[in-house]
Amino acid sequence: MNQLIPLPTSVQPADGVFLLTADTTIVANPATAEVTAIAELLAAHLRPATGYPLPVRPADGPPISGRLFSLALDPADSSLGDEGYTLHITPDTVRLTAHQPAGLFYGGQTLRQLLPPAIESATPQPGPWPLPAGMIRDTPRFVWRGLMLDVARHFFGVAGVKRVIDLAAAYKLNRLHLHLADDQGWRIEIKSWPELARVGGQTAVTTADGRAWPGGYYTQADYAEIVAYAAARYVTVVPEIDMPGHTNAALAAYAELNADDQPRPPYTGIEVGFSSLAIDKEITYRFIDDV
Repeated sequence: MNQLIPLPTSVQPADGVFLLTADTTIVANPATAEVTAIAELLAAHLRPATGYPLPVRPADGPPISGRLFSLALDPADSSLGDEGYTLHITPDTVRLTAHQPAGLFYGGQTLRQLLPPAIESATPQPGPWPLPAGMIRDTPRFVWRGLMLDVARHFFGVAGVKRVIDLAAAYKLNRLHLHLADDQGWRIEIKSWPELARVGGQTAVTTADGRAWPGGYYTQADYAEIVAYAAARYVTVVPEIDMPGHTNAALAAYAELNADDQPRPPYTGIEVGFSSLAIDKEITYRFIDDV
């Protein structure tokens, strides 16, 4: 259990293992939409490698035969806070409890790490699938646990951002700082200023060997999809748009944002830029308000 990242607050190993088998059922208690969604996400992670059905069932449903894998909210244990959990594994059962749904999600990420590494495979593997017996109690040391993805300089599409979110969530990171605009590119659609994305979104940093990194941008629907995907994994997206400096992509898209009313040439370098909005012009304040 000491291979877990991050290391939990308390780990008490015990003798034996719980063996994940084809007759294992994941039980949601209570079977609210949120708790059931967490259970389904966990099952979705475990099904490809094991090949097991791992059905998700409500705790108050018909009696369940076979091995039980329980996810339950414990309203009484407020000491776990919003993101803490307890995980009790015996040779017969796995019981994951939390005060709030986020704790159940994070406990599920711990379960993934406790299984053999082959559990992350996208295709069926031979197994077996043991979980070491013991008791884990975990609460985060830091409220803000984040990483930054600079899509302004190197654009990644929706699928790439989702992959980053998956990896972040697996290690219990809960903030994604998404750098959406800089000199090299503007990555978010603004309906009232369409050229920001259409023109300013076409460039990115040129790599050291002279290759052009592809540009691109997120439509508002794309961005909403990213935010919803992250929220389902208890990651909050924190958008950043640089202003008033580092705005060359905007200045290339709209000449009127420049003091001389001339569009700036696109920038694909890596130097820290000093381009700045012409803050003495009324249009600049409207631009900032709209964005």
